[in-house]
Amino acid sequence: MGYQGYLFKINGNIFPHRYISPGTYQITPNQTQDENTYVDGDGKLHRDVLPHRRTKFEFTTPCVNETDNRAIQALFPDSLTINVEYWNPRKGIYETAICYTPDTTFTVHDINGNNIRYNPLRLAFIEY
Repeated sequence: MGYQGYLFKINGNIFPHRYISPGTYQITPNQTQDENTYVDGDGKLHRDVLPHRRTKFEFTTPCVNETDNRAIQALFPDSLTINVEYWNPRKGIYETAICYTPDTTFTVHDINGNNIRYNPLRLAFIEY
């Protein structure tokens, strides 16, 4: 099956496109990982590429109010690992990965009475 209309799911829940600012979604699928890579005295690169490849994707949200922020945060479990199904454009298929997310920084954009709005949030997923 090809692309089915979503970029990724978190624990089976589709992440809504409305929370992804246009032009900010970036994915680096199947990144190689090196161990003890070095350049010798002749300038030749020596790589020891590990068998496990790691995917990373990230994006920013638009400015969000507290209601939207709560909806976004509700998609993230309290555990350290997140089960993600994502569209891999390199292979043209959906793949699954166990990921972690770096901490999110919240910057207040403005406050209007009882309403608070945050600047765009940067969200990232990095495969273990």
